[in-house]
Amino acid sequence: MTDILDHLPPVLRPQSERILADIHASGSTIDAVKNGAQANGFVLGLWCCGGIDAQQADALSEFYDKVVECRLKRLTLGLS
Repeated sequence: MTDILDHLPPVLRPQSERILADIHASGSTIDAVKNGAQANGFVLGLWCCGGIDAQQADALSEFYDKVVECRLKRLTLGLS
């Protein structure tokens, strides 16, 4: 688990980890983009309901974006 997820409230960690696992398991670029959009919606929802503050939302969103970017690069290169 990453440092950013470690700093989330414990109740949010399982869903955060599931989203991360879904991104890593994406089998196509479409799946990766779709899972990235789900991650962004998750972060926005947490921030809007007060589950995390704006700084945490920015950091978490940036984290998921980087993970999606890396997954897309691997898929484009034909790596698993």
